[in-house]
Order: sequence, then C-alpha cells, then structure tokens
Amino acid sequence: MNGPLRFGLVGCGRIGALADDRAAGWPPELRELWLPYAHASAIAATPRARLVAVCDASEAAAAAAAARFRVERTYTDHRRMLEHERLDAVAIATRTAERPGIVLDAIEADVRAIYCEKPLASTLEEADAIGEAARRRRVAFGYGTRRRHMDVYTRARELCREGAIGALKLVVVRFGAGGLMWNHPHSVDIASFFAGDPGIRSVQGTLELPEGAPTELVADRTLDCDPVLVSGALEFSNGVRAAILPVDGQDVELVGTTGILTVRQDGRELILRTLATDRTDIGWMLTEQPIEGRPAASGTRRGIERLIAEVEVPSSDDELRAALEGHEAIFGLAESHFAGGARVSLPLRRRRIRITGRVGDKLC
Repeated sequence: MNGPLRFGLVGCGRIGALADDRAAGWPPELRELWLPYAHASAIAATPRARLVAVCDASEAAAAAAAARFRVERTYTDHRRMLEHERLDAVAIATRTAERPGIVLDAIEADVRAIYCEKPLASTLEEADAIGEAARRRRVAFGYGTRRRHMDVYTRARELCREGAIGALKLVVVRFGAGGLMWNHPHSVDIASFFAGDPGIRSVQGTLELPEGAPTELVADRTLDCDPVLVSGALEFSNGVRAAILPVDGQDVELVGTTGILTVRQDGRELILRTLATDRTDIGWMLTEQPIEGRPAASGTRRGIERLIAEVEVPSSDDELRAALEGHEAIFGLAESHFAGGARVSLPLRRRRIRITGRVGDKLC
C-alpha cells in the first residue's frame, strides 16, 4: 500500500467525532485505556490512516468535525462523498437504521475497508446483505466492539490460551442492565472473543420491555424499543458457555478448571486467582495475584490499525464473522424471551424482525 489509507467518515455525532470530550472528567487510568475513543480521533492518531472527508446530515456537525480534525471537504450526502472522493476506507457512525444502506453503498463504491459502529443493523436480513456484499467484494471489515482490541483484554485471552486457568469453561460478563441493542453487542462480542470466536450454538435470554410493547414476536414485526437485558446465556460450539448479568462494575470473569481470571472495572485491573495446593473442609481456596498489563492503547485505534493491516495483507474475515454472529445472538436473545426464556438455536429462521433500539425519542 502506497501512503496512508484515505478515510471518509459518515456520522459526525458522539461516537463519530465527539466521544473524546466525554473523557474530560474520567480518571487518568480510564483516559489511558480509552482515548482516542471516537472514530475521527482514532483515525487521526493512526499514522497509516488519513481522514480526508467527513459527512453528516447536519451541515453544522460536518463543518465542526472538519474544523476539529483539519479536514478540507465536507458533505451532507454520503453518496456524493463516495462519488467525489477517492476513498480507501469509510468509517460509519450513524444511527443504526441508516447504517446498512451506507455500508452497501460504500462497498459498491469499491472501498477497500469499512469500520462500522455497532449494532450492525436493525434486522438480520440487513446484516446478511452486509456480510454477503463484504465477502463478495473482499472488503476488510472492522466493528465498533472495541474491547477485543484493547491490550488488557487481549492479554487476558493470551493468558487463558497459555493455560493460566486450565481449560476455559465459562465467561461471566457483568456489563449492567443495559439495552439489548445499545449495550449488549459489547457483552456478546467480548464473551465470543474469550471463547475463541468458535461460533455461537444457542442463546437464552430474559428481557424487560416498556409498557405497550408486544407480548409476542412474529415475522415482519417491529419491536420499537431497546429492551433491557435482564439475563443472557450463550453456548458456543466448542462447549464454552457465557452468562451476561445485569450487575454494574464492568467486570469479565474467565472461569477455568484450575482458576479464574478477572478483568475488573472495564480494564483497569487484571487479576489471576488459582487453586491453592491445600483443600479446606469447605472446598478449594484460591490464591490471588495481579497481572501487570502491557502499555494501554485505545481499542478504537487498535481496531483501525488491524483494519489497515488486513487491507495490506488480507488474511481472514474473522471480525466480520464475529460481528454477524454476535448480531444474530442479539436477536436470538429477543426470540428466547418471547419463547418464555427457552433455549434458541442459531441460526434463526426469521430474518425480517426489526428492533429499532428506541429509548424515548432517541434511536441507537
């Protein structure tokens, strides 16, 4: 590849251009973990990437992002941007309903890479179209589930693979009682990441829906809300299981046959607990030790760097596959809830059910 990858950004709102501002009051260790956070700031911080154009339906938002990141050209129509710019890659940070059409337009415009915010789409049918088009045109794909690229999480997976806790049996994700579409693509993805991305065999879920929501889910039905996930369970094809719990703290526990590895407080601490040599009358005790992590780096920036590496030397569609499987699992959790919490096997048959992610007058 000659020169940096030329990026266009579609969506100049919070996660597209403004997210770093939220970190002003964060503790220093959190800022170190997460910044740069927004798509634009991560692209700007990556030497092999260059942001050359920005697009937003709001002309003012596009102009503000252009001024902030020293970009010369702004657009209010992504199709015009794709037509007039010689883009290698597009970062997409719009609302979910708009995302699939923009992804497909970018692929048809012969971009080489796409970095797409989560959730991927409002239906499985739309996600299927993205997967088919990206694979057909061999477009590198990056997804906004950025924790899988953060150093502390990759270090934890390496330790797990090296046998630090024996054979992995269970991943416990404590990411709070958040919205199914807004929060839990992250929960499902990090569980799959630690399981080794083997494919998700089945899911079970319980949701809390707003008053007036439907009591059954049928083909072509729109669920015009973002249900709160009360509990979720995943079974992977390699036998590893995951539990998603509505508990605050942002911890992830990896439970193995000889120990437990915990990423605490969303990456601020990595703790290894292993079985002690002696057994008490109430069972095995665990010895605890902190694990020194590698230097922190933003998951967004690491994701952009991985995307560029994939363009330079194509190797796999692992991140696209994980994004599609995770999206399927999100819809499977909804299907399970409406089936009384029964286990639901993947893939799902019904592909046209739409979940808008609406909370009040806001859409995810």
